[in-house]
Amino acid sequence: YNFAQATYDLDMPNPVAYLSRVKAWYKEERKRSYVKPHELKSWWDAVQALENDTYRDFLLFLLFTGLRRGEAQKLRWADIDFKDRSFTVPDTKNGDPLTLPLGDFLHGMFEERRKRYGNYEFAFPGPGAHGYLAEPKKGVAKVAKASGVNFTCHDLRRTYITIAESLEISAFSLKRLLNHRVSDITESYIITDAERLRGPVRKIEQFILEKVDGEENKQHINSAT
Repeated sequence: YNFAQATYDLDMPNPVAYLSRVKAWYKEERKRSYVKPHELKSWWDAVQALENDTYRDFLLFLLFTGLRRGEAQKLRWADIDFKDRSFTVPDTKNGDPLTLPLGDFLHGMFEERRKRYGNYEFAFPGPGAHGYLAEPKKGVAKVAKASGVNFTCHDLRRTYITIAESLEISAFSLKRLLNHRVSDITESYIITDAERLRGPVRKIEQFILEKVDGEENKQHINSAT
């Protein structure tokens, strides 16, 4: 418009400015897709059937933690404290390091992974210059095809949030689990360590395992206890 106005001496209002003023721009709807509770069993079975155990365990890690894909991919063995049953994500979207408790299932899963991949730097190693699993889309596609559940990695974060809200986990605890910065002045004075989040993490884990109800889940938990 600015070019045309200068070139042709247009005497008319800027249509773009008008659209902005009246808020008439098309708004792209925010995605709300997630794996629904009745779909979890089919999704889980398809994940467990993956031949590539790094795809498998990476997707399970996303489901049980609600982490963003980019945060989960770079998890190093040095970031996991097996004795304390916790892990730390040093490089997060908002810049604040995040330490969370490991539930029994994930603790057992990482114990098994450490036996096979403990000599790698990353918990989810992959080919390429970075050394970690850079692109899980092949695993996602296989699971979607086998289960009939179309999903993205970020849908697993929304699934985690939906489960947490259904369990009436407090808004403050959920913010901490998701590493959202608190806006309330009172909340900002509350110091929350990983141990205080262990209860909510356990509730979410139990909900998922009850929905999928598999023997392999008990094996993971037994190996962790």
